Amino acid sequence: MRRLIAPAALLAAVATPALAAERRWPVAAVERLRVEAPATVRVVLAARDGAGSGVVATAPDPAALAALSVVATGAALVIRGDASSAGATVTVVAPRLAAVSVYAPATVSVAALRGERATAAVAAGTLAVARVDAAALAATLVGDGTLALAGRAVTAELVANGPGTIDAAALATDRLTVRAQGDAVVRAAARYEAGVIAGAAAQVSVAGRPRCAVRATAGATVRCGE
Repeated sequence: MRRLIAPAALLAAVATPALAAERRWPVAAVERLRVEAPATVRVVLAARDGAGSGVVATAPDPAALAALSVVATGAALVIRGDASSAGATVTVVAPRLAAVSVYAPATVSVAALRGERATAAVAAGTLAVARVDAAALAATLVGDGTLALAGRAVTAELVANGPGTIDAAALATDRLTVRAQGDAVVRAAARYEAGVIAGAAAQVSVAGRPRCAVRATAGATVRCGE
């Protein structure tokens, strides 16, 4: 049985050498997260009723916290910051997250993405999702970033364009679609069906024994169902 840690304890766990600076934002609910700060961002699970939800940031240098902006609009949360915010660690406590996007050289970890349709997007930095639980997952990587996915989605669409890497080998899915361009590297798995479109220099590998449909430009490397 999965054990939930009390949200208050989760927030306390970020803490902090005694001399570290801290800022808090009382955010009620978060379903969509956008990261535009070069910080370390962690998303952890709150209770299902949302009790204890919020955002806390810590940093050795108060200037890193002063450079942060946390704005909530409805169920969407945007974390912004300039280069000065790179030393900050931001912890988001939320009962449910369905979408996350990273548009800065940040290091982002997410405990879970849940929903009928979950989305993950990376244009810079690193995003790791420990557990996907969705009927459909759409994941996009553009540029030199890294996206790691684990968990379960009935269908998954992985799109990569650029020198980055999508590692979804630990994501269980029945039907998979992969589109890879540039120097992208995509690792995935599928149970029943896998469709792969790969441009020159792309590297795609699909584990499992799915029925594979592959269209690959000369120079691409595709392994499916092997």
